[in-house]
Order: sequence, then structure tokens, then C-alpha cells
Amino acid sequence: MKRFAVLLALAACGTTPPLVQHPTDRSVDDATVQVWAREIREVARDGDWILSREDLSRAAMYDAQHDSVIESLSDVRETPLQQLLARDGHVIVVRPSKMTAEDEAVALGRARGRLGASLSGSDLVYWASQTEAREGPSDHRIAPADLMQYGEIIYWSGRHTVAIK
Repeated sequence: MKRFAVLLALAACGTTPPLVQHPTDRSVDDATVQVWAREIREVARDGDWILSREDLSRAAMYDAQHDSVIESLSDVRETPLQQLLARDGHVIVVRPSKMTAEDEAVALGRARGRLGASLSGSDLVYWASQTEAREGPSDHRIAPADLMQYGEIIYWSGRHTVAIK
């Protein structure tokens, strides 16, 4: 969250942060993933949304009890959190608005109930969280990055170069 505040402060000042050469050493990359996983475990709870990839084109739902995410790539599956972080290189955690921790746990159960089904990640998260019922119908198809408008950003990882594995 501190990194997000710094980014907002820099944007408000009109200052462009300096370009940084990201490490390509796999051990540094692995250490970065471990730090992000620890930070996410500290703030996220069951049912929080995880948007990932450089272009935020993937959406998943966090499962704190299993330290995993329910996501849909070609089908709905469960993926360990660290595997998602190592694969995607950029993560934002969103806490859905107008939902209690209990509501989010129920939404996670709905998402888990779709394991093996064919459904896009943003559709899975939007449907399981019953976002339309709380926020009203959307006039367009919901893309993963659009989900940020339906909640509060509670974690922003920054970026890292994903080492070739």
C-alpha cells in the first residue's frame, strides 16, 4: 500500500519516476515473489480479487485458507499464490466494495464451485461476488481491469521482470 501511495504522490507532483533496470537474476526474482506473497497474506482475505499481468488482463479470487487463487485461464482452476506471482509479474489486490468478510467467503465458495468450468476470469470474479446485484448492471462486458471500479485497492505489487523458467 505504501508503494501505491508513493506512486500517487509522484503522479500528483507531475514527476516521472526514474527508469530502473529490473533484475533478471532468478534468485532475485524468486525473492521478490516471496516478499509479495508475504505482503499479500498480511492484507488479503478470502474473496479479495487479484488482478494480474502487466496489462491487468487476468482476474482471480484469493483463498487465504489454502494460500491460493481461483482463476480461469482455459478453465476455472486453483493455483498456488506464489505460482501466480511468479508467472504474472504484476499484481493488484482489490477488496470488493459493499461486501463483508462473510460475503467474500460465500463468493469464494461460489467460485470454487465452478472449478473445471469454462468461464473467463473477470466473469468468474464478477459473477461469484454478485457484483451486478450490489452495483447495478454494467453497460459493457467487464474486463479484469474494470473490476477496480467495484472495490478498493488494498495492495499493489509494482512490477518485476519474470525470469525465464
